[in-house]
Amino acid sequence: MKKKEQEDSVMKRKKDSGRILFGVCCAGYIIFMLVILYVKPFEGLSYTITEVQRKGYWETVRSHTDFQLFESIFPLVNYVFFILLFIPAGILLPFYSKKYRRLLPFFLTSLLLVLFVGISRLLSLLGYFIADEILMNLLGCLYGWLIFKIFYGILRLYLKKK
Repeated sequence: MKKKEQEDSVMKRKKDSGRILFGVCCAGYIIFMLVILYVKPFEGLSYTITEVQRKGYWETVRSHTDFQLFESIFPLVNYVFFILLFIPAGILLPFYSKKYRRLLPFFLTSLLLVLFVGISRLLSLLGYFIADEILMNLLGCLYGWLIFKIFYGILRLYLKKK
């Protein structure tokens, strides 16, 4: 009986350490995203303030919006950056909840996340709302989800063999 209790205790500690590691990864990723998406743009804040004073808030918001696909003001390198930026979100969401291991709930949640980031950056004037950026961010989430599914499937096969 005592051996069973010890095994349960070890399993509980492993599970708790996994949750702590997941929490640290999520917190680190969120801090990284906040710095990249919201703090770094403060470098150009004086220009944005001048632009708002000259044009007005809503005119500035309108000028920070671009819905033309793949003809935006950003070069190809930024497309790769936008994809890479959201791959961790695509990996972490299925770890967070089993419901995100299915494509539709994952896709809808990722779409809401990407739209929230784009709209909040636009309304705070700390970035642009560009259709290309939104699509690349969503594509990054989907790549992350595919990476999760591949590694999760490999892990399940490995554990079945044991």
